[in-house]
Amino acid sequence: MHLSNKSKIYIINDADPVDAICPTCGFFAREKSDLISIEKEAACKECTLNFKYLDIDAWKEGCRPTKKAARLKMLINVGDI
Repeated sequence: MHLSNKSKIYIINDADPVDAICPTCGFFAREKSDLISIEKEAACKECTLNFKYLDIDAWKEGCRPTKKAARLKMLINVGDI
């Protein structure tokens, strides 16, 4: 159902809510594909692409890298993680 109010469009969706934070790296979803990946893979799109195909069998069993490893792969300062 779409509602419109001048320049704003409100979309009302009956779907179940999806967590907007990647459980692997801990960052907020950046786009819709991240939300889909978090729901399907338990990791954002970038974490999925960076880690899934390195060991697909372990990934299918639910193994995910640590938050520190995920952020290091993204070349983000991991400071106090």
